[in-house]
Amino acid sequence: ADFVSTARRDAIFIHVLNWPKGNLVMKNFGSKIVAVHALSDKRPVAFQQNDQGITLDLSGITPDPDVTVLRLTTA
Repeated sequence: ADFVSTARRDAIFIHVLNWPKGNLVMKNFGSKIVAVHALSDKRPVAFQQNDQGITLDLSGITPDPDVTVLRLTTA
């Protein structure tokens, strides 16, 4: 999947440009993630974070036709 990220205080925003099938896997951003949700409908996104990176389960999220934005809340 293609994505870009932006950050602000306690959040990292993932702009998903090319929707993946299943999970979105990415490298760690150097912060502990405590919650993830889609900005469009505030629906929570299941995730796992470990030393290798972050895995987002996008199976319950309907992608935006242009770009889907996910908010990763950091500790």
